[in-house]
Amino acid sequence: MIKKILLGSALCVSLLSAKAFALDNELFIYETLLSQNNSTHAKVAAQSIHNKGIQNLALSDMVAQVLLDSMGNGKKQAIDTQAWLLKALGASKSKRYQKLIVSIIESGADSKVRKYAKQALANLSQPSESSFRDGDIDLKNIAAAVAKKKSNLKPKATKALFNQVYTGDTIEKVIESLGLPPRVDVNFATKRQWGITASYSMLSFKYKDLGSIVFYFESGLANWTVRKIDNSAPFSGELSKHPIMSSNASVLRAYVRGAIKQTNATALDFDLAAERLYSGLEDDDFVDALSWTCKFLATSGSSTYRQVLVHTMETAGSSKLRKYAKKSLSQLPVGDAKQYQKGDVFKAEYN
Repeated sequence: MIKKILLGSALCVSLLSAKAFALDNELFIYETLLSQNNSTHAKVAAQSIHNKGIQNLALSDMVAQVLLDSMGNGKKQAIDTQAWLLKALGASKSKRYQKLIVSIIESGADSKVRKYAKQALANLSQPSESSFRDGDIDLKNIAAAVAKKKSNLKPKATKALFNQVYTGDTIEKVIESLGLPPRVDVNFATKRQWGITASYSMLSFKYKDLGSIVFYFESGLANWTVRKIDNSAPFSGELSKHPIMSSNASVLRAYVRGAIKQTNATALDFDLAAERLYSGLEDDDFVDALSWTCKFLATSGSSTYRQVLVHTMETAGSSKLRKYAKKSLSQLPVGDAKQYQKGDVFKAEYN
């Protein structure tokens, strides 16, 4: 038993000092998820390991032990998690897990699990001097080590640094800037595709007194990227660095779409959106993002932004952008409110 615990500690240390992929801190996030005795969290970790092609034997050993501990659970959720754990083992490419996977194929496991076991087995091409055995690591011991590391985290995140995180940033960039989060959760969202509403998982980093940062896995980048930022305090960074003023159309579009969906926009957000429309309408790469910006202003419910939408209708070179400006204008009330003028955002004070 002592040998098992010591080995578990060694693997934990090995994981935290891993140099492969320069993902030391990100690997700790996946270790955290795998050590929580939670099928959903284990699934998200396995998906990440597989999708990013992470090869780290210490982390793969955790995947193997979680998989073995879950075998025998015939619930649909557990079976889906087991399939992803097998795909993660396949991503390791190490024959260290060959005997384990063969035993699953030859067992009475669910047909879906055996199917993915066969696929994982076919991916194991790298020789190994040893085979993984049930009990080689102690997950409870690793969970305790994870908890200890979290309790010893020195706060790195500040309000200024938090305000410099933007939609579209990668998970590595966020960790590098803010440090490891005191708390990691798994959130869920839904999307409708081909007439079917499907759910998908998102990671949420929670930084005490600052807010939370929600990531979704962007398949095109094969990486976790920031989808939404819930700020516990108003934006206090340079306005030129706000996502709405980004020189990246994807960042602008993602931010305003998220603000529409979450209905959490601030007065600053709306003023910056108006400023952005005044700032340039001729870049073809921004037509879709600026169309979303018009739709975003329509959600303000304020006649303050009627003039900027009229300006967009009369000035934009894109018929699509003019169409959305016109539609958004029709959704705003007619009134005698003071109209937003170009540059107002840089003169106003926001509480």
